[in-house]
Parts: sequence; structure tokens; C-alpha cells
Amino acid sequence: MKQTRRPLWALIAAMFGTMLLLAACGDSGSGGSTSSASGGGGSKVNVELNEWKIIPNPDSASAGSVEFTAKNTGSIEHEMVIVKTDLAPDALPTNDSGTRVDENSDKFEVIGEISEFEAGKTEDASFDLEPGNYVLFCNIEGHYKAGMTTGFTVTG
Repeated sequence: MKQTRRPLWALIAAMFGTMLLLAACGDSGSGGSTSSASGGGGSKVNVELNEWKIIPNPDSASAGSVEFTAKNTGSIEHEMVIVKTDLAPDALPTNDSGTRVDENSDKFEVIGEISEFEAGKTEDASFDLEPGNYVLFCNIEGHYKAGMTTGFTVTG
């Protein structure tokens, strides 16, 4: 009987080791993008997206790598775009109909985004941010115009 247990424990140990290796090498499954994350900081920001608000907590971070965890608490898809600008959150240039921000504008620098994701889901992305003023907004048709925008500050 003891001889049977030893191979069983060895099999369990091997399976556990394989699981740890796969977890360490695997994707987080978040679907978010990650930009170059050099430098200090290491700030974490939780962002709630819903009809029709974007609420970062905290609303500022230290320069360097900033990890955003965006949770869609609304009932429809949302996204989160980050731009560096001194414009007010509600003053970004829009398309002719005013329903979307013109992401090709020279009035701000697009840093990155967390692409559209479903209600009830959470997505993560990290961005290397320099000191300055930023705006977070949802650029799905009509969402920016409905008020899904907020300011965000990065300190040196």
C-alpha cells in the first residue's frame, strides 16, 4: 500500500508544479493593453464606468507606471481612452456631430485605451504617465457627449 501512495504523491506534486508554471507564464485574461512600463510610481487606480460617468479612485497618481483597473458597472459596453491635455474634460474636440472625441486632434496626446468591454466585466491596463493633466473618457458613439469624461492628474 505504501508503494502506491508514493507515486500518487509524486503525480500530485508534478501536477501542482505544472499548474504554477502555467499560471506564471500565462496571460491574465484581462484583454486590456499594456504600454511600456518603465520608471517608478507603481500607482494603481480603480475606475468605475457606467451610464454616464467615469469615476477614478484615486483621481491622481504619481508619475511612472500607472495600472488602471476599469470596472464596467453599467448595463451597456464602455471603453476608457486616456489623453494628455490641458483642456477641460468637457472641451475636447469632437467630430462634426459632437458625439465622439476626434482622436486625431492635435489638441491632445492619445496615451492609450482600454477597448470596449461588456457590462459587468473588468479590464486592466498599465500606462507610463508623465506629470501633467489627463482626461479619461468613453469614446463610444454618444457616450462622451452624455458626460462620460473626467479629469485625472499625474504628479511628479
